[in-house]
Amino acid sequence: MHLNPAQRTQNKTPLAAEGTKAPEKPSDKYGFGLGIESTPVGEWQNDCCVLNHDEKPTVDPATVDMCSMKRIKKGPNHNGFDDTTGLAHDDNRKEWTGGRCVEIKFMKKGNDIITYKEWTEKHKNYVLNHKNMNYTKYGWTEETHFAGFDDLEEGVNWELGYGCSGVPLAKPHRNFENINNQVIWDDKLQAWRHTSMADKICAPPKPVTSQPFNVGCKVKDHDGPLGQGWESNSQWKDAIEQHADRYNSSIANGEVNPADFGVWAPFVNCLKGAMKLIEGQAYYPETREELTVLGKANYISTIFENEKPVMGGIGPNGTASPFNEEILAGNLVGSSKMAKHNAKTLWKSIKGPQDDINRQFHGAGSRYIEQADGSDALIAKCVELRPQGTPDPYDIKPTYDLEQNLMGYYETNDETGGQNTRLTWDEANERLVDDRKLMPYYRKKNGKYLKAFAPLY
Repeated sequence: MHLNPAQRTQNKTPLAAEGTKAPEKPSDKYGFGLGIESTPVGEWQNDCCVLNHDEKPTVDPATVDMCSMKRIKKGPNHNGFDDTTGLAHDDNRKEWTGGRCVEIKFMKKGNDIITYKEWTEKHKNYVLNHKNMNYTKYGWTEETHFAGFDDLEEGVNWELGYGCSGVPLAKPHRNFENINNQVIWDDKLQAWRHTSMADKICAPPKPVTSQPFNVGCKVKDHDGPLGQGWESNSQWKDAIEQHADRYNSSIANGEVNPADFGVWAPFVNCLKGAMKLIEGQAYYPETREELTVLGKANYISTIFENEKPVMGGIGPNGTASPFNEEILAGNLVGSSKMAKHNAKTLWKSIKGPQDDINRQFHGAGSRYIEQADGSDALIAKCVELRPQGTPDPYDIKPTYDLEQNLMGYYETNDETGGQNTRLTWDEANERLVDDRKLMPYYRKKNGKYLKAFAPLY
């Protein structure tokens, strides 16, 4: 920020969504988020309610292309393999999926699943034992490299003449690094190994049939005033359909309708008051402001603190304060009479019997009016305004991973949500090693995921 000596004003250049500051920020596309700071798409939780995404129809695993779930590395620049175990050394090659399950001419062996199984026995014997191949000397076994031929089921994991387009076949006997170390991640072995014909078989996915689903609040009562916005707002007086109730001519702008919330109205007014006080004058500007738009995503805001306070802020003159005000320059944020009056009105809906109605609130928000440890948090006073018989908030335990140690792909235990990007440096071989441990539900046991965590995409 810098001071303009000619006008004694402050200039600042923040970012705005569309290069201008609107009186009220738009909600997300579902109509649940309170403003453009909320996420673009409503997820499990947002500013207003817990959403009903758990009711969304689940993905049928049969509609997911099984080839897209395979992890493949191919081509040159590899680190070779261990010919005693048949496992490949990890490397920095790009990781690919197994592509799509498509018709491939050379995958059509036999005429049906019975004759195909007969062919697999001959194929395994040829690859492992024939003098031209003899892949046992590269560590190949039926159990490790041909397990994909076990338990074939037509239409489920096998279809005559179909194969994964992105799964190449390894040829370790060839002295050509482009093809001699094509590998696939084996969940059972928890290691990279050579690809074989058993890794290429597949059954095409079933067509996806769409099912209707409407996003909304998990608690149906929250769909009304909560889903549409807490406060009455005259900007919505001409709204139709789901936002029509956001304006009520008998309710002042910024106030909630007691009829919407019933016995919860005092509690809601307390939450609203606490939210606005901890946000300070961001919700209730007291200075005149002029905007110079620089482009779609930014502008210059000029604040005239050397003038008397005005309501609304934006505009050539603002709206004059209804009180006999003094110039703001040199005073604390929120020190105008109209700001103090607004804070006192909000405080009335929060304070307890022993609290001073004339308590002063700094207009810069929570950092100046609450302790950092939350011991005197305004919102804590709202607990006493719950309707009689409702449980204490701390009796309602979260059903989600509050510390974010149970989610994510890797085990982390550091509240990062499993987003581990750290690799280990192998000093002896001068290379990075991926030794990150997968969460239990992303590992396979006996070739299968835990039932509740089978991947659906």
